[in-house]
Parts: sequence; structure tokens; C-alpha cells
Amino acid sequence: MTESINPLYNTEAMKHSLRTTIVDNTACGGQWNRLEIEAPEIAAAAGPGAFVQVRAWTGISPLLRRPFSIAGTCGDSLIILVKKVGTGTRIITALDVGAEIEITGPLGTNFSCPGPEQSVFLVAGGVGIAPLRFFIERNPDADCTLFFGARDSSELAVLDDELFENINLKLTTEDGSAGVKGLVTALLAEEMEKSDSAIVLTCGPAPMMKAVAELAAMCDFRCEVSMETYMCCGIGACMGCVVPAAGDASGYLHACTDGPVMDSTMIDWSRIK
Repeated sequence: MTESINPLYNTEAMKHSLRTTIVDNTACGGQWNRLEIEAPEIAAAAGPGAFVQVRAWTGISPLLRRPFSIAGTCGDSLIILVKKVGTGTRIITALDVGAEIEITGPLGTNFSCPGPEQSVFLVAGGVGIAPLRFFIERNPDADCTLFFGARDSSELAVLDDELFENINLKLTTEDGSAGVKGLVTALLAEEMEKSDSAIVLTCGPAPMMKAVAELAAMCDFRCEVSMETYMCCGIGACMGCVVPAAGDASGYLHACTDGPVMDSTMIDWSRIK
């Protein structure tokens, strides 16, 4: 059962704040877990690119909720992909089915829907696969090619998902243990040279997305990026997720409210580290 709770801030953007339960928690291999969380209101309102804030502990340590891109829906449940990298994610991945969890969302912006017969290049690095998985789920008839870059073959466990079975998939690993050795942007560049037009959607490390945005600009392709910044509050109040805005030497965008999905031309990539 889900139960509404008082949100951290009184804002319309956080109206779906639930105390609910884990429906499924499956280890995917490597450091990945796939969680299904009962959240009918959020599942109904969510779109590819949106995120949720999760809290699965009592007390003040860890202090802040953890943000996760929504990776899909399953009936009334929400799917998130969690990679164990710190205290918060280790607590979440260790939860048993039926455990209580607090979740707030959906927050942020969504990827655009592709036009009829429009090719879509999806470019993911590491945990950036989550919102692109949701895009594939919601656009089953789209002409999608997924470019996935990883450090090594252990990070490919997250692709063991029937949703990716009928997708044109191109893999790279930095150490050459699977797919093509090298950076995913090299494969993307090859495919973009063959294409007259496509929309490029990307999520992953900032250097990868910067390179993707530059390639898209060179080819005059529309590019949307889902920024991976640490979104502490989720409502644009804390300034923890700011992104330098293009055309304004001192201006910033909030990844949690102006994004996380933004047109790549909105961002001053020269100020992205």
C-alpha cells in the first residue's frame, strides 16, 4: 500500500510524495540492482527523463535523499536502476521485498517524442542508461540505435533486459573486454556520418555528453542531454545541481527544474569539467 506523506517543501512539483513498499529487488550482475517500487501516482505521471528522490533509512545519516532517473514502469510500479557506489545506494540495494521506502516525484523534464520515421540515436554511459531505457519502453516503434559505453564488460550486466533485445545496439568498452575498444562517441561519429538526419538523446558522464553535443552540432542534429548532477532538493532551492548556461557568462540552469533533460545548446560546455 502507498501512503501520502508531507513533502520536504510545500510545492506543486513534489505533490506525489509517498511512503510505499518495494515490489521487487533483483541483482542484475556487477554492481547493479533493478528495483520495482509501488507508486501508481508517479508511474502514471512519469515520462522518460524524469527522476525521483528516494529515502530508505531513518535518522540523519545519510542526510539527503538520493535522486534516480526513472528507468520505466511496470503496471502501478516504478522501475529504477541502482548502482552500488556509496552508503545510500548500498542501503537501497539491500532492501527486501516489502520493505518501506519514501519516494517523491516525478520531477524534472522529459525527452521529446520522435517524429514519424525519425531516427533516434540514444547514447548512454554507465548509469545514464536508465532514462534511455524508459524512452525505449515508451516509444516501442521508434527507429532507435543505442550506443552504450562502459569501462569494462562487468558494466554491461544492466543490458540483460528483454527491452533491449530488438534494439540496434552498439557497445564499446574502454578496456576492450566487450564490444569495440574505445569511446562510444567514436561509434556515434561513424553512424552520424551515414545519416541525413536524426535526433540524439544522451545521458552519462559530462565529458561524454559534451563530446556528443559537439558531434551533434557539427552535423546539425538536434541533441537533448539528461544532466547527471547531484540534485539534493529536487526543486531548485539548494543550488547543488546548477549547470552553466550558454550565452550568459554568469548564468546558471538548475538541472532539477530546468532539466535534467535540456537541449544541448542551452549549456555552456566550455564551463563543464
